[in-house]
Amino acid sequence: MTAVSPVISGPITGGAHGWPFAAPVKDLAAHGYVIEEFLLEGTARRYRARAGTEPGSDGRWEAEPAETAPYKTRMFVVRPQDPARFNGILVVNWQNVTANVDLGAPEDGILRGGYAWAGVTAQKLGVDGLPGLTKGLSAWDPERYGSLHHPGDAWSYDIYAQAARALKDGASAGGPDPMGGLRPRTVIATGLSQSAMRLGSYINIAHPHDRLFDGFYLVVHWGMCPPIEEASLVEQFAPRPGNSYAATSRIHDRGDAPILVLATECEAFHNFPARQPDTGSFRFWEVAGGTHLDPPLSEAVTAIMARDGMAMPFAPPATRNLVDWSYIRAGGLRWLTRWIREGTLPPRFRLLEIETGADGRFFFRKDAAGNARGGMRLPELAAATGVHKGTNALNPYGALSGESRLFDRAELERLHGDRDSFLAKWDRAVDDLAAADLVEPDQAAALRQRGRAAWG
Repeated sequence: MTAVSPVISGPITGGAHGWPFAAPVKDLAAHGYVIEEFLLEGTARRYRARAGTEPGSDGRWEAEPAETAPYKTRMFVVRPQDPARFNGILVVNWQNVTANVDLGAPEDGILRGGYAWAGVTAQKLGVDGLPGLTKGLSAWDPERYGSLHHPGDAWSYDIYAQAARALKDGASAGGPDPMGGLRPRTVIATGLSQSAMRLGSYINIAHPHDRLFDGFYLVVHWGMCPPIEEASLVEQFAPRPGNSYAATSRIHDRGDAPILVLATECEAFHNFPARQPDTGSFRFWEVAGGTHLDPPLSEAVTAIMARDGMAMPFAPPATRNLVDWSYIRAGGLRWLTRWIREGTLPPRFRLLEIETGADGRFFFRKDAAGNARGGMRLPELAAATGVHKGTNALNPYGALSGESRLFDRAELERLHGDRDSFLAKWDRAVDDLAAADLVEPDQAAALRQRGRAAWG
């Protein structure tokens, strides 16, 4: 397929609010970063299954370009103000529309590491919202976004690819340079939750045609890849025999670009039917005791939604999961970069131990503290501070924010003996994370302090 680049305009300013929707709430200038927003306009191509083929759950789909449609969307770019701080890595994020608005912002690991980050509005819900329920960009700020239009999610793969191409090409097409003169040496595709699902489909469908990305980072992936033909989220999650879903599918591991999938206990039963082996180009990590929206991520999204005048679907329950695994997300990105640039394979970790009960349902094997066995063992599980669950089906929001029941002193002493024994377990878990380069020195120090507070 002939490479197509969009027409870029911007950086755009003004509007009713004066900032990009879903921009970080934090002071980017204090971190040495600038943020600019651009409009992208062009003609995108959708895909269809190649004649005589039927896309299956193995992810080995054969797709070919089909009809085209015009579009106009946006992206915002967060980059180091000082070019000397740029580490040469561009992260292209597929913005998430699960809340029926366009969400996604760089976490602290991006700002600490000197990455450039771009959030691409690839899906129709981001532009139009859900009529009668949420505002899309066009309605949220007509002056800034009123000219946007999107043909549908079947075209999202090429829209995303065109945005990445514009970021890589800079001002070569004659328009403004969205990277402000920075030239990335490594380009990584990222997506979280539903966006991770879309990236899985992008790998299966469009990656062989584009060859744009040096690696893929799918965070809190659900073990599903939306089909080539357009389908709603409800249709994708339609139950199928064997505890799978209509969109349950592996990711096609072709060996031409590293793929790191980082999931938690929250998504484990969805991922289980689509588990695939680690290879020289594929890694699957599962965080035991972690949940879809850990406290830092949940609080960041809530702050963005509040500033932008959008309501969260549910308030986090008081019993929400308290395990912060944000440093693992940052560590995964560091490992993926090393994998791409140096060929150094990331570590392998045990998977969560899942069994099928007599009723056909999945369940976790539990340890002595009542936590799931297997998976990446964070200090809160290695030196159990409580029972930490990835999901809580009894609370609507708890399905994504999990549950923690902290132990009292008597329970801590029953499990660990005295404070010194508890801290020895805790610090050993921190040492293991540091040895695996999943926690940086200052983060390790903060983790050790967290353990001392947990006993106290």
